[in-house]
Amino acid sequence: MLDDGLAVYRMLAKTGPEDRIIVYGRSIGTGVATFIARSEKPRMLILESPFLSLIDLASHHYPFLPRPIISMFLRYPLRNDRRIGEVACPVYLFHGAKDDIIPFDHSVRLERLIRSPHRLIRIEGGGHNDLSDFGAFDRELEQILR
Repeated sequence: MLDDGLAVYRMLAKTGPEDRIIVYGRSIGTGVATFIARSEKPRMLILESPFLSLIDLASHHYPFLPRPIISMFLRYPLRNDRRIGEVACPVYLFHGAKDDIIPFDHSVRLERLIRSPHRLIRIEGGGHNDLSDFGAFDRELEQILR
């Protein structure tokens, strides 16, 4: 899965300069997007509703399961927490304050690990699947893409 994402990026990079490529990941796709941005040199990385890792997310939803058991069953733990600090390009995190699938705290904790220029945009009232319904989301995204 990660290799496929990287292959698509590299094919795209052959068509023009990398500094014109924006890597965008949403929800589970933030794991692949972060992997690509860490490995390559895009203009920026935009993450919508990101998570620390699938291990942390599963632990949140299934607190009665020990983390080692969860880790044993995850083929792709997608460790954004381990990769985000190695991303060299600017990083923008969008997250709904009322996300009941991936808690907002995941973005707060990820932000602390980012070493490149970055910004966390909290969408008040936003859930997991409705950020684009909020004017603040559109305004912030438009500003970033200028």
